[in-house]
Amino acid sequence: MLVTSKGAAGVTGAAFIVLATTVGASGILPLEGLALVFAVDTFLSMARELANVIGNGVATIVVARLENEFNSESAAEATSP
Repeated sequence: MLVTSKGAAGVTGAAFIVLATTVGASGILPLEGLALVFAVDTFLSMARELANVIGNGVATIVVARLENEFNSESAAEATSP
């Protein structure tokens, strides 16, 4: 799983394809069970994507503040309607 999952986080739905490929190749679990996982994974994929975007935004602000490059006035101007 570690080798096959590289790059899957950046593409929506790619994690499920990696899981299906790995499960199919290993033969440990039946592939029919993946149909149940797919129904739940569709909704969880949206939540993972939202968490990823929020995390990237927060990390950018934190690094900018640590480097003293964050401009509060520009941020307030950019976020005001």
